[in-house]
Amino acid sequence: TVSGPTLMTLADTATYLLLVAREGALAADGTPSAAARSVTTSLTMHFLRRPEHGDVVAEARLLKGGKRLSVVEVFLRPLGSEDAVAHATVTYATP
Repeated sequence: TVSGPTLMTLADTATYLLLVAREGALAADGTPSAAARSVTTSLTMHFLRRPEHGDVVAEARLLKGGKRLSVVEVFLRPLGSEDAVAHATVTYATP
């Protein structure tokens, strides 16, 4: 199976990549963007069923994109399946 900590890392990484893709990695002056400097403040994970050993895909959706906090919902599914094995709600703080 795929371990819980691995699924949590995937959800957190998907959230970070969504936020950076939305704003870009660099600001206009060449410094890291606010999204690139964002940090995880909360990650709530619900394990729905045990995934078989294999590839897992994360689908991240922005629920709230504010100046200070962003909230993202992430569904984790085995590759080629529509049945979620886990669901996460992740909050990031932007400095």
